[in-house]
Amino acid sequence: MARFYPSGGTGGADVSVVTAMADDVAKGKVIVGPDGEPITGELELTGTAADSQVLAGQTYYNTDLHEKRTGAMANQGAWKSEGLAAGAEVAIPPGYHNGGGKVTAKDLASQTPGDATAAQIWTGRKAWVNGQQVMGTLAIQGGSTTIPGTAAKTIVTPNKIVTGNIVVAGDPNLIPANVKKGVPIFGVMGIAEGYFPTATDLYLRGNNIKSFRRLSGTESSASFDTGQITISSFVQIGTDVTVNFTGYSRINIQGKVDITSGSQSSSIRLIDYDSLGVLATVVWDSSPSAADYSKSIDITAFQYDRKVRLEFSKAKGAIYRVWLS
Repeated sequence: MARFYPSGGTGGADVSVVTAMADDVAKGKVIVGPDGEPITGELELTGTAADSQVLAGQTYYNTDLHEKRTGAMANQGAWKSEGLAAGAEVAIPPGYHNGGGKVTAKDLASQTPGDATAAQIWTGRKAWVNGQQVMGTLAIQGGSTTIPGTAAKTIVTPNKIVTGNIVVAGDPNLIPANVKKGVPIFGVMGIAEGYFPTATDLYLRGNNIKSFRRLSGTESSASFDTGQITISSFVQIGTDVTVNFTGYSRINIQGKVDITSGSQSSSIRLIDYDSLGVLATVVWDSSPSAADYSKSIDITAFQYDRKVRLEFSKAKGAIYRVWLS
């Protein structure tokens, strides 16, 4: 058994019970080893933790064997955040987290409330409605200009989105003075009095729609006066403008005439303007009556465009109207 005898002492210490080695003794400190020889300690603390990195309430040693330190890191446990909206953010507090915490966002449906359907969203566009993606099917229509007419016109049909201006054309001639008295047209009440041609009129009371004129050789027998064509004895009037007989069965002449020279064969002849061929003939009257009446010529066989002449023989008076029916 080895014994250690301190200098000047009378007794000895049993060093055989020493079990510490150099790495068990603080660095730089010397002890006597089990063989009686001195041992210089090599043990040192090399911790790098700071108090903020050790859980609050927990103790530790850092680099000083004699200094017990206490941690200061907050214990967040199962920290959580709920109701986070899309695009929002939440600051996660510093400290210890045990892994049981969660950050929970709101569900998509609660963030995209709506009631739009595919038929209410533009074609080719998409939207989110109550958490579901909806692809639009709503048809697109461009802008347009509409000319009013005698019949109603549909400008935009249902279930369409319009991408341009919808214009209803105006006409500066739509004024009361240009509209027949008592007739409303698009809110404009007419005040004009007189005769107004229809689509079937060729001539009406001075309105020479088809540009009738006196033909060569009969100039002295007709005059185009205010409100009428005045005729005497024999006259041909004709038009260089084609008349479309398609869809009509009669050409009608209204006038007030007297038969001349007591003749019983006064007539109206419908003549082809170019070939001078007679197309049809009707008797104007059988006795001089000076009556205001109408005569009709059958045009059923002539269903095409043509330029025509009207020939009045052995009659005098006035022609007020020529029209198709």
